[in-house]
Amino acid sequence: MSIPYSWVETTLSTVCDVILGQSPPGSAYNDDRHGLPFFQGKAEFGALYPTARKWTTEGNKRAQPGDVLVSVRAPVGPTNLAPFECVIGRGLAALRPTAVTTTKFVLYQIRATADRLASIATGSTFSAISGDQLRNHRFVFPPLPEQERIVAAIEEQFSRLDAGSSALTSAERRVNHLKAAAMVRALSGDWPFKSLSDVTEDQTYGSSAKATDDHEDGMPIVRMGNIQGGRVDLSAGVKFLPRDDPDASKFALRRGDLLFNRTNSPELVGKSAVYSGEDGAACFASYLIRVRLTDGCDPRWVALYLNSPAGRRWATSVRTQQVGQANINGTKLASLPLPLPPVEEQARRLHEYERQTTIAQSLSRSIESALARSNALRRAILARAFSGRLVLQDPPDEPAPELLARITSARADAPKLRQRQRA
Repeated sequence: MSIPYSWVETTLSTVCDVILGQSPPGSAYNDDRHGLPFFQGKAEFGALYPTARKWTTEGNKRAQPGDVLVSVRAPVGPTNLAPFECVIGRGLAALRPTAVTTTKFVLYQIRATADRLASIATGSTFSAISGDQLRNHRFVFPPLPEQERIVAAIEEQFSRLDAGSSALTSAERRVNHLKAAAMVRALSGDWPFKSLSDVTEDQTYGSSAKATDDHEDGMPIVRMGNIQGGRVDLSAGVKFLPRDDPDASKFALRRGDLLFNRTNSPELVGKSAVYSGEDGAACFASYLIRVRLTDGCDPRWVALYLNSPAGRRWATSVRTQQVGQANINGTKLASLPLPLPPVEEQARRLHEYERQTTIAQSLSRSIESALARSNALRRAILARAFSGRLVLQDPPDEPAPELLARITSARADAPKLRQRQRA
């Protein structure tokens, strides 16, 4: 990438002190705000500043207020600013700018080149970069006044994008409220309750056969991860059973089968969906229960109820906990108390609910598309900023090579000066 004549290309360690984190012993951590805040990695990052969750009374690797914090392992590249003195764990490094550059200029340039940092990460268990890789990271900088103009231009343009993103996020919340309200309206009414078993023809646990990635002669197997947002999603993460496996036909799905997730994390157990694919084109796995209903009950009605706030409350009340996983067995599912209007009323309400949610989903896709465009614009702004195309160069500015040479010389002379002073 070409840069203007007044700029210089160097490495990160030339313009920043690089402090690699080191985790203190676990016995030194606390939640009572004793000692200094302790940041371990990207999980604590916000839009600009991290949120303290742990404190420590030990730890020599510290960031100072305004240091740029960089995640150097799993994932590599995300950045924040240190809001105060803090201890940093080995998942982070702190970048402390010298006199030739500024905190915000470093922050934005690392954000602009985060993909390049991530691309050199290595590791079999999790990706990480070494201290030398971070120190040798390519860094470009213009004259100091131009750095300030660049940061001001970035923040001016980002502020406009932030305003737009904030409006889109608010719109997204309103759309989610519309979806929730549509669900409540669809299920509201004074109807008799029946147990799910009263309208069930067949209830079956899924296949425990070993699935593979071989799709050439395999039948897709619906697993708990394929139930997303009340629908069966076979677009990603699909495993297969060989079509000659006995379970492939034994557990084959038919259009209209209700699938209930019997084992998952506590917040997800009980999520449900209706299979809408071709008969016999997929089967289902053991963490799911297939329910086939009588003509008096639309499976979409049951799925809607199970995924509603009322259904989630029922799931919470009947689930059992086993080593981090929650379970709702077939007996409890069969006893689900289900509000049951006439089948014609079910159909009418489901039609209106689907009409409203289709509109809401269309709005959600438009919002997601607009947010994606906003993120692309941010990347484009940063790319222009660090190739010299965002602001104009000003000839009176001291050229960066001269500034770097002067500061480098001053840093090299500093130890000699201290030696003479001690003498």
